Amino acid sequence: ALRLSEGGKQDASEILMVLEMVQERAWQLIERFLHEKKPMEIRTLVADLMRAMQYHITWNAPVEKKHGQVDMVVHADPLGAKSTRILVQVKHKGQPVTVEGIKSFLSVLGQNDFGLLMSTGGFTRDVAEELSSRSYAKINAMDLEKFFDLWIRNYDKLEQDARSRLPLKLIYFLSPAE
Repeated sequence: ALRLSEGGKQDASEILMVLEMVQERAWQLIERFLHEKKPMEIRTLVADLMRAMQYHITWNAPVEKKHGQVDMVVHADPLGAKSTRILVQVKHKGQPVTVEGIKSFLSVLGQNDFGLLMSTGGFTRDVAEELSSRSYAKINAMDLEKFFDLWIRNYDKLEQDARSRLPLKLIYFLSPAE
């Protein structure tokens, strides 16, 4: 529903405004969709993403596991023979992760472990400061936006089952000339 200007060109500022509105609304719908998922469904999506990124899941927490520090163990190679492993914790439907949550997760990491903490509730502001310090260099924090960005970047590598769990449709939109 864009109007044409006298010269037959679309008004760039109007295109940008409509594009921003569409992007914001799309993100709201995606965010709501993900927040409505059960914790196990979010864990499955994270596992799907890890596989699309060419990682190998060597252990997945049982479905009945409600709480704990590690939801999956991931390796760069299929046998898990390389020394570094990634311990993944997925937090869903909760408050933002605090510094105490990061410290607790760090306590389970071994000398050769790397940690991925995914939180759909995000992280407190203090966490960003803490994670930039050397003592937390072994932990990567992933909020919902970072998860989604990685999902999009790896979408072509996702299995069809994974795509059906988070069904997306690519649309093309006129980009204003710069």
